[in-house]
Amino acid sequence: MAEEFMVQNSFVFLRKEKCLNKNRSDGGSMNGQKRCYNCMRILEEEKHQEICPWCGFEEKKYIAGGQCLPPGTTLLNGRYLIGRKLSQGGFGITYIGWDNALEHKVAVKEYYPSEFVERDTTKSYSVSVRKQSDLVSRERDNFVKEARILYSLSSCPGIVHIENIIENENDTSYLIMELLEGVTLKQYRDEHRNQQLDPKEALELMKPVIRSMQEVHKMGLLHRDISPDNIMLCNDLEVKLLDFGAARSQDSTQFTTIMKTEFSPPEQRYRKPGEGERSKALKQQGPWTDVYAVCATLYYLIAGKAAQSSQGRVCSLLETGEDSLTPLSVWNEDVTPELERAVSHGMVLKIQKRTASMEELYRDLYECPQNGTTEEAVEEKAHRWKWMAGIFLAGLCMVGIVLAGIYMRSSKTSVAGKLEDIRKEKPVETIKSKSKTYRMIRVEGMKRKEAAGALQQLADSSLEIIWKRKYSSTVKKGEILSQSIAPGTEWEAGSLGKLTIYVSRGRKYCRVPVVRGEAEQEARRLLKKAKLRICVMKEYHETVPEGLVVEQSVKAGRRVKKNTKITVIVSKGSNPAAGQSELNNSTKTIRGSRSGQNKVVPPM
Repeated sequence: MAEEFMVQNSFVFLRKEKCLNKNRSDGGSMNGQKRCYNCMRILEEEKHQEICPWCGFEEKKYIAGGQCLPPGTTLLNGRYLIGRKLSQGGFGITYIGWDNALEHKVAVKEYYPSEFVERDTTKSYSVSVRKQSDLVSRERDNFVKEARILYSLSSCPGIVHIENIIENENDTSYLIMELLEGVTLKQYRDEHRNQQLDPKEALELMKPVIRSMQEVHKMGLLHRDISPDNIMLCNDLEVKLLDFGAARSQDSTQFTTIMKTEFSPPEQRYRKPGEGERSKALKQQGPWTDVYAVCATLYYLIAGKAAQSSQGRVCSLLETGEDSLTPLSVWNEDVTPELERAVSHGMVLKIQKRTASMEELYRDLYECPQNGTTEEAVEEKAHRWKWMAGIFLAGLCMVGIVLAGIYMRSSKTSVAGKLEDIRKEKPVETIKSKSKTYRMIRVEGMKRKEAAGALQQLADSSLEIIWKRKYSSTVKKGEILSQSIAPGTEWEAGSLGKLTIYVSRGRKYCRVPVVRGEAEQEARRLLKKAKLRICVMKEYHETVPEGLVVEQSVKAGRRVKKNTKITVIVSKGSNPAAGQSELNNSTKTIRGSRSGQNKVVPPM
C-alpha cells in the first residue's frame, strides 16, 4: 500500500491508496508534485522539465547502478522519498532523500554489505544474501542496535544527527540522518594551492572529531572508517563525522573489511573464517584502531598526501627491519617535533606500542604548547612551574640558614678574631662584575627555521621565544612578519622576559557559500557572513520564481580573497512581454568569467 502524507497541526494523516508495489518509483511525485532527485526541490510537471532549473540535474542521464535503489523509491509506506546515490562503501549505500512528513531533506543510509549480499533492481528491491546468511542477519541486528546508541549521541557536536531507524524493509535496514551540506576535508584540502593545511588549522578541524570519538568509545563502539572523505566541513563551518555504517561494538570480530588502506591499521585486515585464536588476538581491534585512522587523516591534511599503507609498512618492516613511514616534517616544515611525535605514535603498527585511546591522543596533540595549546594553558603551566621552583628555592634557603647558624656557633671565636684582623687592614675596593650585553638582530623576512637558528646565536638562555601566526596580504606564508623587540635593542642577560615572533600565515581566504536557489535577502546575509561583497543583477526567468537567485559568479566552496565581489543574478519571474526567457547580458558576463564553463553545478 502506498500512503500519501499531509502535515496539519503537527499531526501526520495517512491516506491509503492501492498500488501494484509499495516501493515502486512514482517519478518523484507526491501530492501531485514531482521533485528533483538531486536537490529535492519541486518541479513543474506541466512544463515537462527534464533538467532541474535549480541545480541542473538531468534525470535521464543519471544511472543508479544495479545494486542501488532507483530514484523515486519510497520507504516506510511513502514517508521517505529516495533520490540519487551520494556514496557507496563496503557496508552500505547512502542516498539523498526527502521526508514527506517533516518536509525537509535527509540522508538515507541503507545497510548493504556488498561482499555478502546482492540485488537486481529490475526484478525486486529486496536484498538477497549470497553467503553466510546467519552472519549477515546477526550483523544487521547489531547495525540497528548500535544505531540506537548513536542516536543517543546525536547531541555531540561532531556526530551527524540520526532522525529515524527503519529496522526491516526490503530485507535490510535503513538509517535516516540529517543531510549535511558542505565539503569533505578531502575536498577542502584539495582547494589549497599546495594541497597542504597549516598544522594548527588541521588540528582545529580534527578537534571535534576526536572529542566526539571519545564519547563513541565510552559507549563501546568503534567507527573503523575515519578518513578525510568521511569528515564534513559544513557551510556553517561545523565539522561532523559521517558514515557510521562501518561502526561495530569493540568486541565484535565479524565483518572486519578494510575500507581505505591508507587510513586503516593492519589489524583491520579482512579476517577469513576459521582463523586460529592466535591470529584473532593479533587482529584485535579497539579505540587504538580509530586512533590510527585519526592520525593518518591528520598526516594526509598536513603532508598533502596519504601516508604509506599499513600493509605496505608491515611488508617493509618484515623485509628490511625498518618502518617505511616518512616523517611528517619532511613534507611540511611547519610541523613541530611534538606534533610529529604525537602523529607517528598514533600510527605505530604494533597495537601494544600505539597510542591507546582518544583521551591520550588529545593530550598529546592539544596539551603541548608547541601543538597549538591556548595561551592561557601555557601561562598556567608556566605559573605552576614557577610556583614549584619558588618552593624549592625557599626550602634551599632555609637549609642554608640552618647550616650557616651551626657553623657560626661552632667557630664564633675564630671568626671574631679574623674580623678584628680585617678591620686593621686597609679596606678592599669592591669591583662590580659587569653583566654580558646582547643586541637584538632583525629576523623579519626570514623563514622560521632560519630565524630560529639566528636567534640561537644570541646565547641568552633566559630569553623565552614565543612563535605566533598572523594572516598577511603582503608577506608570504612561512616568513617572519614582525618581532616584539625591535632590531638593535640592547639588554643585559636575564633582563628581558620573552620575545614574540609573528610568522605569516599568508593571505586570509574566505569560502564562498551556496546562494543559488536562495532568496535575495538570504543570499545577502550569507555573503556578508562570509565577509564577501555582493552585486545583485536581475533578469527575467521562465522557470525560477521571482526573488530567488538563479546564478552566482563564483562556484560555491571556492576560496577567495576577503571582500571579493560576488555577482548574483536574481529572477524577476516570467517576462510579461515575451513567451520565453531573454538572454540577459549580465548572464553572459558571469558565464564568460567562468572561462567558458556553462555547466550548471548542483549545490552540495
